[in-house]
Amino acid sequence: IENLIAEYPGIAECHVVGIAHPRMGEVGCAVVVVDGTLEEAARPTEEDLIELCRSRLARFKVPAHVVFLASADLPMTVTGRVQKFILAKTVAEMVGQQIGR
Repeated sequence: IENLIAEYPGIAECHVVGIAHPRMGEVGCAVVVVDGTLEEAARPTEEDLIELCRSRLARFKVPAHVVFLASADLPMTVTGRVQKFILAKTVAEMVGQQIGR
């Protein structure tokens, strides 16, 4: 999933984490860092990336949400790897606020 989204024009990084869902238990959420040199009109939208996944992945692999973050906002280890457990918690809070939970 991460590799597919990262291939999309203008995407610098992609990380997929699981977040809690009241009915499904857990759903995927893609955390995307957009290339900073892109003009606003050329930036991909959540719908663009979900449609890409729908066209190329099995239905259960399609992320339920796409969240855009700056590279500096990703929680990193001292060795430069993303701390996905922290990212998942942060993104779950963001998604919960967006959908009014």
